[in-house]
Amino acid sequence: MATATSGLDAMEDGPEHTLRSALRTFVADACPAAGDNERALDLLHAAAAAARSRGEQWWLAETLRLTAVALARSGRPTDAAGLLDDARSLAAEQRSTLLVARVAATHAAGTNPDVRRDG
Repeated sequence: MATATSGLDAMEDGPEHTLRSALRTFVADACPAAGDNERALDLLHAAAAAARSRGEQWWLAETLRLTAVALARSGRPTDAAGLLDDARSLAAEQRSTLLVARVAATHAAGTNPDVRRDG
């Protein structure tokens, strides 16, 4: 995790902005396995905000899905359910069959914090 977070820090200091929100999401996805769900939430909130402000919507549905899982881990299933609805709507609007399936699998599991993938 230290290497990944130092990579994110270096990215923040650089001039390139493309993919920052997606890269934050990738690192956030690993945080719970390292026992740091709060860091995951911080990264996911930052990733969503960056995606919205820069118009980088292509991975936002996955960011919202992972945020829902992290919220469920934090004991906030009501907030998680709303985000899953947003993620499902966005993925369907984008016609992203991969993300629609991932959101559906998470939703079917009832935002079970142990469900991370659709396969």
